[in-house]
This record gives sequence, C-alpha cells and structure tokens, in this order.
Amino acid sequence: MSSPERHSRIRFTWVELMFATALVVSFSTVLIGHIAQRHHFAVVRRDREFALHTARSLLAEVHAAAAAGTALERFDDRGVARSGLGLGCVDATERDPRGNRVFGGAWVWHRRIEVDPPAGSAAARRVAVEVSKRRPDGSLREIVSVATLIAGVAPAAPPRRVVDLHLLAIENAPLHGVDAAAIRPLTGAVLAELERREPGLEVRAHWITKSSYGRDPHYTPALETVPPDAVYTYPRTAPSADPGAYRYLPGAIKARLRDGTQRTGDADPDRNPLPYTLADAFNHGLRLADERELHAARVQTVRQRKAAIRTAQSTGSTVPPELFDMSEEPTWRLLLEGMHTASARWRGTRILDLHGDVLPMPALHNFADPVADEALAGVRCVTHPQELRVRRREAGREHDPVVLRVYAFTDRPELYRDAGVCPAGHAITLRLEGVDLTDHRHLGRLRPEVRLHCLAGGVPIVPAGSGTASADYRPFALAKCFDEPHGRGEMHYFAQFVDPGFGEEKYTLLWLFHTPVVCPQRRNSGQWAVAPAGAKVPGRGWRAFPAPIVALPPSPSDGAKVVADVLEDPAAGTVQGLGADAVSRPWGLEYVPAPVGPNRDFSRDLASPGDGPKNTARWRLTIGGAVLGAQCFVDARGKRSDPDRDVRLRVRTGFRKLSDTRVPDPLRESTTYVWWAAQRDAVPATERMQLL
Repeated sequence: MSSPERHSRIRFTWVELMFATALVVSFSTVLIGHIAQRHHFAVVRRDREFALHTARSLLAEVHAAAAAGTALERFDDRGVARSGLGLGCVDATERDPRGNRVFGGAWVWHRRIEVDPPAGSAAARRVAVEVSKRRPDGSLREIVSVATLIAGVAPAAPPRRVVDLHLLAIENAPLHGVDAAAIRPLTGAVLAELERREPGLEVRAHWITKSSYGRDPHYTPALETVPPDAVYTYPRTAPSADPGAYRYLPGAIKARLRDGTQRTGDADPDRNPLPYTLADAFNHGLRLADERELHAARVQTVRQRKAAIRTAQSTGSTVPPELFDMSEEPTWRLLLEGMHTASARWRGTRILDLHGDVLPMPALHNFADPVADEALAGVRCVTHPQELRVRRREAGREHDPVVLRVYAFTDRPELYRDAGVCPAGHAITLRLEGVDLTDHRHLGRLRPEVRLHCLAGGVPIVPAGSGTASADYRPFALAKCFDEPHGRGEMHYFAQFVDPGFGEEKYTLLWLFHTPVVCPQRRNSGQWAVAPAGAKVPGRGWRAFPAPIVALPPSPSDGAKVVADVLEDPAAGTVQGLGADAVSRPWGLEYVPAPVGPNRDFSRDLASPGDGPKNTARWRLTIGGAVLGAQCFVDARGKRSDPDRDVRLRVRTGFRKLSDTRVPDPLRESTTYVWWAAQRDAVPATERMQLL
C-alpha cells in the first residue's frame, strides 16, 4: 500500500474532531470538579475538625474552671460572638491569636458561650459552645455547636445582689413614645430578663407613680377623649397614629378622677379611707410636713390591711378586700426630699425615668393658699411669713423675730362696698401650734415679747374718742385688745391658749376682728397724721389728740427699718390704697402678698403714698426672739420647755364664728410654715422650690 493511501485512511473528519474535543472537555470538567469537591470536602473537614477541637478545648477549660469553684456565669457571652478562642480571652489579638487568623481585615473564627441552669436543677449548669466561621459577606456560619452538663455547681456560688430600682412613671404625666398601658408589662419583662442573665441579682422595682399629694382635697379632674366639658381635664389618648394609645391610663390613676360618668378615688371607709388628689398646675402639692403626715397614715393603713388579709387567709375566715391603692411607695416629691437629705434609706438610689426625654417634676410652691368660708361670699384670708427662715443665733445673742403678715381680700368687691370688713359675727383666726403666746396676767392679751400691729383704712371707721368717721389709711399701729376702748368697725384682737387635753395639740388661738377685705384707692383727707419718730405719746394703739396725731411707740422686737418706714406723714391729698389698674393688681385682685419697691422689702404698704403695687397685709404679728427662752413651747403632753434646736412653727389661718366652739377643721384652714433656725439648710429642699 502506498503512503498516500495510508494517510488518507487515518484522516479525521470535522465531526470526529468535535466529538473528541467534547470528550476531552467533559473529562477535564469532571476531573476538575472532582478535584474541587475533594478540596472543598477537605476544607470543610478541616474546618470542622478545627472548630470541634476549639469547642472541646473551651469546654475543657470550663470544666477546669468549675472544678476550681469559679462561677460559670462569668463565661457567658450574652449572645455576642467573640473572636477570642480561649476561655481567658474575649477577643483575639495579634500576640495571642489562639489559632485564629485574619482574612480580609477581620478575624475568621468566632465563638459564643452560653451558660444556663437546666430546668429542675439549681446545682447544674448547661454550657453550650458554638464555633462559627465568617463568610466573605461578613456574616457568620455555624460550624460546630457542642453542649455539656456540668454538675456540682453550688447554688450559692453567685453572690446575691439586691438592687432597689425606682421606676418613675407619674400617673398624671404623659409617657412620650410608649403606650401607657404597655409600660408596666414591658418593664417587668426587661427586669426579668436582666435577673435571668445575671444570676444572684435581685431587682426590687419601686414604682413611683404619684407626683405629690394635691392641696385641695376635692380636686377631681376629668379624663376626656372628646373636647372637654369640664374645667380641669386630662386627654385620655395620645394624638398619634395609633388612636388606641393611652396617654393617661385610667386604671393607673388612684387619685380622685372623673372618667366619663364614673368617679374613682373618692373616699370609701372600707376601700379608700384616705383618698388623695392629683398634684398639678391647678392643684399644687401639700407642704412637706402635711405630705409626710398623709403618706405615713396611708402606709399604715395599707400595712394594716395586708396584715388583716394574711390573718384571714391563715385562719380561713372571710378575706377583707384590698384597698383601692395598695402602694407603699413614696411620692416623687418625698423621694426627692429624701435624696437631698442623704439619709441612709435613700443613699445610692437608682432612678429609671420612663417618660422618655422629659423628667416630670412635682408642682410645688412654698407659700400658703388663701382659704374661704361659705358664709362670706368671695372673701379669703391667708398668712405669710416675711421670711421663710428666721435666723436663730447662738447663745447669748438675741434671736431675730418671726414676722407674720395676714391678708384678707375678696374677688367680689361689689358685695362689700358699704361695710368693707368681715362681719361682726366672723373673725379671722390664727392657730399657732405648740406655743403659748398669751399674757397670763391679762385676759385676752399677748405676751410683751409678741406685738400685733394692724393697718386700718380704705373703709370708714369711727375710732374710740372720736365721733368722726374716717377711711384714711393709717400706718401699722399696735392693735387694741378686746377689753380696750375701740370704736365702731375698729380693728382689735383677742388671744387665748387652747388645751384640748392630754395628747392633743396645744395652740394659741388669735382672733382678729373687723379686718377690711377691700383696699380701694383714695386721697388722704388729712384728718389723721402720723407722729414723728421721736414723739412720745402714752398709751397703746391708736389714740386721738387735740391735734389729731396717731403714734407708733417704738418696739425693740420690731426691726428699726420697719419703724422708720412707717413713720412717714402723708400729706392731705396724698393718694393711698391700691389702684384699680393691672400694674397695681398683678392678679386682678386686691391682694399683693409680695414685697414691692426698690428695696424688695415690705415698707411699701397700703398707707404708702403713690400708685403702683403695694403690699396689702392688714395685720402684722411679730414674735420676738425672747420667746425661745420663756417656756412658751408646749408639747402634746402639756410640758413646757425652751427648744434647744431649730424650731418649725405651723400657723393655721381661717374664718370662725364667735359662737363656734368646735375644734377648727384643718381642711378649712390655710397652713403656713416658718423655720426658726441657725442654718439656711434647715428649711427642707422642696420647701425652697417653686415648681409651678
């Protein structure tokens, strides 16, 4: 066979060539896939072996720590993946990688340890170790998860820690960003999870829901979902996308409240013997002493009811119902006061504000509110101290005097244009508790250390010894006692010491008669003048003289500045009293209790000439510092003493009929406090606040 013929026989066609190429490609693909798969399996097996070795090493370290008595809970990663592959290191470092490596700028391997007590066993711990590998996208893929049960862990191994957490959720302050109905369950779940993750931790939650106790015991605002039909309202729901979200939760408010046609929180002898009212901008909180008394009484009532329930349950008798409010927690105001005094009870207090980005503060003011009487339409009276804290000096030096100013006014002056004074059958009364300021040598009079001045004018009176009526304003003068001659409508007083019996509060009762309740502006007629400071006029109080002069005898218990201020002679035609403009009457009433004038003192009163605001006090009671050493203070047992420490005076002001012999109702009186103290800090912190 020739060579050309042989070559023609072994030549490939295009089909054969393509088929051969396909076979080679297929074989190569299968071979490459097989190699890649074997490499992948090798990598997976290697990763699994590494992860399993790491997990077992971690478990071995945990076993060793448990054998050494270490609390295993300290190794719990709290669900966070850590790059440290050893028990002693949380995160890997270049110096101590523990087999970990960096790829793409991040650690490749991560572990997570969980330590939980198994159900039904307090002495054992279930320890689970999960080892994961980071994917290229940054997520973690679990490689191995190994768990074991380690027995013999003492239940008392974790130290017991008790944390008192005060949760601030004021019942009448809105919760921003959260439904009021969900705040308690949500907070309870968070605290339970915290205790689960921190063995030995006990969180005692104290829900602070009351801002303060309101002053007006009858204040009853309404919860409304529509435009309000009442004066004092709270919106029920929040103006948000969720119309069902509560801003104020009705069931959480334990104070007096009107919800639609229903009233809650009213007095009930069985379920709510000591009701309270909300403290807000329309009803400020009680004074600190009164709030403490009310809170102590409420806590005692709650504890007695809890004891009665436990006794009934143990004996099988009828269980009494729970009180409407079973909380023993203090108000937010009492908590603030306790924290400021740094008492042992409140030291280290932890507060969690649940109101979002706002901190609600109690509505407080440190002055008394005027009190009214149903029998005197529109008339109110109140007593304010000139200083909240009066300086008590060291032994051997005279103490500063306490000065109390009494105000009377009306919001219906048209009813009192003719008389302008309290009716003869009514008097303003001052109860000075725990102190006897009467002169035992003269019935109805005050001690020599105590001086009572009055400012007459604005209403016509006929002084004793003069047959001419005058409405001129006259500077403060010593007030007459009831047994001294006094004219028709002339201001006078009567003082008595009241001892209700052993164990009852003793007090000085001061009756103030014919107090003017209006102070219209008028021009001085010149009928009365004021004696110069050096004049010596015998007698007591206002007197008529041939040249009509009225004198103010200098008093050592009165400040020299006060004497100098009032000893001015207003000329005839001088404008006195209080003008009817808005500048003279800042609140639209004939009542200006503040010190006015450039000196910020009380020298500018109704007898001062000119326009503008003036202090409208009608009585000024000055208690000299000498009473601190005159056995004037009387306790509930009747024992007299001289206080050797700071003194807090409580003065109750109200109206009273002459024929009324009953003990005055404190709810119908205005309460004033003044501190006779050496240091300014003797006045409680919340009594120095004005949070309106």
